[in-house]
Amino acid sequence: MGRSRSQKTRSRKRRSWKSQSQKKRSGRAKPEETKLEVAKPEEKKLEGAKPEETKLEVAKPEEKKPKDTKPEAKKSEEPPKETKPKETKPEETKLEVAKPEEKKPKDTKPEATKSEEPPKETKPKETKPEETKSEEPPKETKPKETKPEDAKPEVNNSLPPLRESVTDEAKPKPESASTAATSKSKALESSDPAGGEAEPWQNSVRIAVTVGKQPVSNNIELSVKGELKKCTVDEHVNCFEGMPIESKVAKRMQNILGDGNNIALLAAEVIPGLAVEKQITWSIVQSILEGVLKETKNGFANEFTLYMSVVKGKQVVSDLFGKAEARPLVVASSSLYGVVLHETTPKVVKTAADVEPVLRSALKRAAELVKDDEYIVCTAVLKQIFEGDVKVASLFAMSALDMRPYVGVMEKNPEYVRQLFGHAFIGSCSSAVLVSYATLDEKATEALNAQSKVMLTNSKPRGGSVKVFVKNMTEAIASAEAKLQKATTPKEKERCEASLKQLQQRLADAKELLQKPEEIQPAAYAAPQQDGSAVDSAIRVVAVITERRSGGVSRSVKGDEEGFIVDTNDGEKRFPINELVQRPSSAAVLRSTTVDSLVDHFIGGHNTALLTADDEGSTSGVDMLMRSARSVFLKMEGEGELFVVLSAMKPDGSAAKDLQTDGADYEPISYASSPLFGPCISGAKMELGNSAAELLANLKKSVSVCEADKAVLVSLFVYKARKSDDVILSSFLTVLAGKNAKLYCKALEVRPKERGLLHYALGGPCITVVSLGLLANTAATDAATDFGGLAKSVHGTSNPTVRDGGLRRFVMFSTRAQTQMQMRLKNATGADKERLANSNANLELVLKDAEEMLRDPKGRLPKVYKQTH
Repeated sequence: MGRSRSQKTRSRKRRSWKSQSQKKRSGRAKPEETKLEVAKPEEKKLEGAKPEETKLEVAKPEEKKPKDTKPEAKKSEEPPKETKPKETKPEETKLEVAKPEEKKPKDTKPEATKSEEPPKETKPKETKPEETKSEEPPKETKPKETKPEDAKPEVNNSLPPLRESVTDEAKPKPESASTAATSKSKALESSDPAGGEAEPWQNSVRIAVTVGKQPVSNNIELSVKGELKKCTVDEHVNCFEGMPIESKVAKRMQNILGDGNNIALLAAEVIPGLAVEKQITWSIVQSILEGVLKETKNGFANEFTLYMSVVKGKQVVSDLFGKAEARPLVVASSSLYGVVLHETTPKVVKTAADVEPVLRSALKRAAELVKDDEYIVCTAVLKQIFEGDVKVASLFAMSALDMRPYVGVMEKNPEYVRQLFGHAFIGSCSSAVLVSYATLDEKATEALNAQSKVMLTNSKPRGGSVKVFVKNMTEAIASAEAKLQKATTPKEKERCEASLKQLQQRLADAKELLQKPEEIQPAAYAAPQQDGSAVDSAIRVVAVITERRSGGVSRSVKGDEEGFIVDTNDGEKRFPINELVQRPSSAAVLRSTTVDSLVDHFIGGHNTALLTADDEGSTSGVDMLMRSARSVFLKMEGEGELFVVLSAMKPDGSAAKDLQTDGADYEPISYASSPLFGPCISGAKMELGNSAAELLANLKKSVSVCEADKAVLVSLFVYKARKSDDVILSSFLTVLAGKNAKLYCKALEVRPKERGLLHYALGGPCITVVSLGLLANTAATDAATDFGGLAKSVHGTSNPTVRDGGLRRFVMFSTRAQTQMQMRLKNATGADKERLANSNANLELVLKDAEEMLRDPKGRLPKVYKQTH
């Protein structure tokens, strides 16, 4: 039976060949099959993958299968070989979903075979031509070989697996769009959810979800401004309260994620009065996360790290696993898993049973915040640990109350941060756009109409193997080094050096993840901010709790997402924090996203400070300083220069000595300062840092001296970089106070200008992190309680507006200030005139130094000026 039908279809093909080929030419459809083959080679390149080639190689084989009989086998083997790929390809020419193109008609067959009689499927292959017309033929159009009558091709393009099953109904419909929709829905119905279809797609898929038992169709008729319009979706399903969503697309997404590829779900929830925690988005997200955690496959460890926030425009309204405080939105990105909101609190989920309570707690907090144009953003980073490798991928989900955020980004509305949407819109990711509605009222119609215009084409999927990533990064670094050798101009060298350092940082982090996969989380990197207006100046508190492996002391310090708790004789006391870092031992790698971000801000031109305190036996402060020093050298730009000041200070702040001068002794303390990068200890040498190795050796030596002297280590890095026609100066102050947390508490008791060394860190233009090193098992809880007092004092407070250290801006403002001062000086008398004259002379000196630095910055030491108060 199958053969006789295929013979008929071939004869039909010959009869309609001429007219079809003409249609193809007019439709701009190019033989994308050729692209398929090209795409394979490019996959090797982690970054190189082009969106068009995004076709799945797997899809190719499927297309080859022209016969219906093979559909079932198709899954296990790729029957495509027998079929002629040429003919099959044309049939895929359907939907924007470009994905399917790769999967040539073959795919349609297999699924169809399952649900329907194979004969019908055969026809679908041929039917492709017509569908191509209705849909956006440009991408998939291969109409030549497709048969106009059975046009079912759309099914194929949208979702390779979904498109496989083409039904009789679909065949007869020549309307292309509607036919494609019907065939897609059939494919969805006939596809086996447990069949393990895990082929990613590149063209976005559309899902519509309707409340209750309502008729569903992949062709939805809308009345838009009085005009009847048909919108086509890839899947249309009903939802019932208290019941899981039965979605073939969602099941497919689960399989794609479990196979190590990124997925994204962009949703507009327009069901009136629907509670946030009952939104369709989160029901689907929950089922995907649970499904992946239940199906461990060959890995011996699976876990998700979730980040969830409520966002509005360019602001993070609330971190749903952290503090409910508004702050500027900053995006961090990973080459492996896409984007995450920078410095948001992670929540690790290791079992399917943990998924629902974690999501429920976050959505409960979001319920009162999502009212109009707010939306919820979730990144769930999957880490799969295998023997000798780690796979990293993510589910990126966004839920809004309408389509405004997505339309706004496509229309380049400046109210939205486009980088946040970039991964789902064009990154290496299989994206689905969902609209849920109750009735086709005005709001639902508007959302569905907007959804029909969202046609995303993503980059080729490239998997999340860290081992492969390390290999590719190693090759990329070799290439970058070769480019640097060939660079001739200073600007070209600067670009090459910056690129090389960025690659080296990523390679180092990836290797660390491979070596210690159970301790390390996949890294993401925030681009340095261009100006201070987008930088949050809130002081952040990080608690590092280290387990002590020896001794029978019971646990007296523990932590959770809200803070750390100290078990004292008076009962448990809770103290607030912004980030908790659990450390299995003092030898374990220590990584804090909050502290790591300081280096990015520092290199970006902002003043930063790391104020640490450690209980006896904790080394978190020293470890953070060493890690930051290494990172600075990796991230420094081409001609950037790093200057270092190292001092030892008595715990009471009365005296200090220079650690870079041989034989130096403690002397009464005094301070010098720069109006750009803040205070330092007066008289201490400022030395140029030549290499990371040299700096780390000096830091270790300084730590030893301070431990012997029972002194506080004060480290100041000053970074100088030429940017365009400007020079940037910024500072990174680190204070290792040991158990002496009262050093900071004492400074908070006086006015900012009287805080000496901490003037900028606690009250000036500076991004500050307070890090507290705690021991989980300790008999003495006094230090932990003192640290908690400090946490309470600084948590929730902010420094003044952070500014960048650009000399041109400084000169401009200082010149204006000098003009005003000179006018006041003319009218001043007595002591006021003397004071203003001194200030004017000082300002003239500072301006002169700044202008000299702008003219010739290379090798010139940043200037500091002795404070008189």
